[in-house]
Amino acid sequence: MKTRILVAALPALVAIGFAATLAYSQQATERALPQWIMILSATDPSVVDGSDPEAVAAVQAHFERLQRLRDSGQVLLAGRTTDDDPMGIVIYTSPTRQSAMMFAMSDPAVAGGYMSAKVRPYRVALEGFSDRDER
Repeated sequence: MKTRILVAALPALVAIGFAATLAYSQQATERALPQWIMILSATDPSVVDGSDPEAVAAVQAHFERLQRLRDSGQVLLAGRTTDDDPMGIVIYTSPTRQSAMMFAMSDPAVAGGYMSAKVRPYRVALEGFSDRDER
């Protein structure tokens, strides 16, 4: 009787094991892409004070782009300081240094000259956001 139950359950157990292995493999592949940190600084005071409509539009386009790339999984985290000398960071994945630099240079606020960007290799060591976290 026990043998029949085991034999009957075997295909389901194999399928569950395969699905778990596949899911783990996909997560490992996604995380295997090199990570980068882009450090952003305002090069134009109008980015901070909002006095130039073109700068405001560039910053809005910058933010919308980061949202799209976050939704696609390329951007892992983005934010800015909230003091009088703001700077921003974006942690993202990109396969090569060249593509990581292209990511930074194609940012609308950087391309428009409103922000400067430094790009460095990075590796997230700990992460721990939940829906309850204050962001």
